[in-house]
Amino acid sequence: MRALCHELGNLLAAVRLTAHLLESESKAAERRDLARDQQRLVAHSAALLGLFRPLTDPAAVTASALSTASLLSAVERTVDDCLPGGFRLRVAKGTRLPDVRADSDAVHHLLVAFVAAGIDAAAPSGCVTVRASEEGRRIVFQVRDDGPRGEAQDGPAARGRPLLVAIGDEMLRPLDGSARLLPSRRGTKVAISL
Repeated sequence: MRALCHELGNLLAAVRLTAHLLESESKAAERRDLARDQQRLVAHSAALLGLFRPLTDPAAVTASALSTASLLSAVERTVDDCLPGGFRLRVAKGTRLPDVRADSDAVHHLLVAFVAAGIDAAAPSGCVTVRASEEGRRIVFQVRDDGPRGEAQDGPAARGRPLLVAIGDEMLRPLDGSARLLPSRRGTKVAISL
């Protein structure tokens, strides 16, 4: 929990700095870029805040049947407005995938947090791909960025996506789910299995 608070504090410090820069910038194009950066940072902060409920009250995590395609569409709508200029978000919504049993709020915030972390790693003009597939009786969501390097797990001192993976794994355990980092030659690939 302490590491999550630290990450959130870092994001809020960046929001504050961006607001300060926005206040002093006179060029319209720069103001637009700073405003978009601020939107991205706030969306990332909101996704992290959304993870507190399932972590602090695991009994509040409840599973219901959710449309896999609808869940991916909701993630796309949440993230789409705050993408850096020139950045691409690809969301593959399989129309024939079965419903997934999950807590919609928890999984939505977790996916948005992974997408936001991918944007940070691959910006300014990279790509994050989100897709779902059926593996046996499970639905697996993958979030992959084309950033310059992958991230290793660092145990209790984890930050960034390794921290999110640890949080996601803890959150999804009551739903018989998991989160994990997957090997990738370039960038980082994360999987959520439900």
